[in-house]
Amino acid sequence: MRKPFTLLTIITLLTGCSRSQNEQISRYHDDGREKPVVIVTEVYDRNTTEMPWNLAEDLSCTIRNKLLKKNTMFLVSDHASVPVETMIKEGKSPFVGETKWIGNEFKEGEFVAFLELVNHKITPRIPTSSVFEAVTPSYSLDVKMRVRIFDLRGVEPEIVLQ
Repeated sequence: MRKPFTLLTIITLLTGCSRSQNEQISRYHDDGREKPVVIVTEVYDRNTTEMPWNLAEDLSCTIRNKLLKKNTMFLVSDHASVPVETMIKEGKSPFVGETKWIGNEFKEGEFVAFLELVNHKITPRIPTSSVFEAVTPSYSLDVKMRVRIFDLRGVEPEIVLQ
């Protein structure tokens, strides 16, 4: 059981997050129109399951890199807000209850996306007839996430995706 986790950890370290030059993306489209300004918070992991790596951090980086590659929005980098976990401990949850505080906390964006890792599970995959799969067992990572996106352009934050 330790070998698959060790293998996953090595792969994660080799392909993990790194600052790319893509982060210097323009705030405007090629035709001069302004892109929407979006803040994507780090993935909040409410699970206490032990993992050999920080899954929430890895998912945060992967999601951010995918959005940067699409080049359809301007992502606010290095947002100086309090981490989502700290906000939740202070009673400010973006997922339940009062959400008016979001407009004050994330003033520099037009939209803010909150991501919560609800559940995750690593399961062994059943090998096919491939010789490679018989020699190198693989695993599947099943993830359930909650996403909530707020539009901050109005007087009060409005949920636009949930």
